[in-house]
Amino acid sequence: MLLLGVCVGILLPKPATENWSDTFVSVAHVGGQLWLSALQMTVLPLIFSLLTMGLTSSSPLTGDGGSVARRAAFVFAVLYLACLTAALALNELLLGVWPVSPAAADAFQKLAGNAVQVKAPDAGEIILSIIPSNIFGALAAGSILPVLVFAILFGLAMRHIEKSRREQLRSLIGSLADVMFKIVSWVLLMAPLGVFGLVVGTAHETGFAIVWGLAGYLRHVVTVAVILVALSYPVAVLWGRVGLMRFAAAAAPTQLVAVSTQSSVASLPVMLKSSERLGFVDEVTNVSLPLAVSIFRFGGPSGTISVAVYAAAAAGLHPAFPALVGGALLALLMEFAAVGLPNQINGFTINAPVFAAFGAPFAFLPLMLAVETIPDAVGTTANVSMDLAATAVIDRLQRREQEARCRRPTEKRATS
Repeated sequence: MLLLGVCVGILLPKPATENWSDTFVSVAHVGGQLWLSALQMTVLPLIFSLLTMGLTSSSPLTGDGGSVARRAAFVFAVLYLACLTAALALNELLLGVWPVSPAAADAFQKLAGNAVQVKAPDAGEIILSIIPSNIFGALAAGSILPVLVFAILFGLAMRHIEKSRREQLRSLIGSLADVMFKIVSWVLLMAPLGVFGLVVGTAHETGFAIVWGLAGYLRHVVTVAVILVALSYPVAVLWGRVGLMRFAAAAAPTQLVAVSTQSSVASLPVMLKSSERLGFVDEVTNVSLPLAVSIFRFGGPSGTISVAVYAAAAAGLHPAFPALVGGALLALLMEFAAVGLPNQINGFTINAPVFAAFGAPFAFLPLMLAVETIPDAVGTTANVSMDLAATAVIDRLQRREQEARCRRPTEKRATS
């Protein structure tokens, strides 16, 4: 429907030349905006319920496989920090090499009805806006950041109330999330028509500029994802002490499944085979890989940052460094909150707070997600590649710990 909308918009008579054409475009635009509004109205309740539920749930690291799980948590944390740092640097570098063209920026801004901020919020504005004086006013105004902060505080406070009352409240909030999921699923059924309505008017007015804008967007986000795939190899070689060719050969089947399925969970059986081929200890793979596909989506935050940075650039915005850092932390936080959601719901829920942090128009998001298949395939490949590299590191650390334990009795006997 995206391509159809572009083609129809280009083939229609030029604006203001035929009344029937202008009427058709106007009706399509109104329909697209209504669809966008229906989608946007679920974002804040979803963010609140997901964050609250996530912060009050038990940590998966407290289950079986304790030492491996704790070691995995350490490795994941280090790699997530590397991911966020690399994503921020890469996005700034790529926008310097391939800036958003004026024609593409104009096309994107027309998509948003020209309701685009002229400047990104500065650090002071961000700090003052994150603590809501009236949470209901923030909800009514659609302000994402204060609602997100309130959800974090609410979830943390829930951990300190009586367990029975906490579970009742969790049940209520979980029901709210289920209702929002149902509404989103209904709205997404109309996604083809909604995207068509949003695109046809823009293409009618700007011609092929919106196509080149989307091509530039794909080039930007896919390049970041490909570089993140490449980063998994030095992690496995330098930190995990696995030979380069050996790791590449073992990872290739998993990467092929990831590209074709766009699912880390679906790639898990092949990852287990790849780990067996690399000689990793079962104790490690049986804990680290399920944890990795559950809570360690290496390419997720970087993908979110890339989408939001490009959207901000298309709107003519240049977020300050504090906003970039805050957006990176939000991307990581929302990645944990939205674990297990379907991809389309995931995209809207995870990206919205980061868009708000960067001042990027939310109206750009549906169009970008309409071509998400290619970035998602490469991003999933980055996830599974780094999952295997992280498992190599965890396996090495676990073996080293076991060797140290074996040496201690020998050293004690020698000293005695």
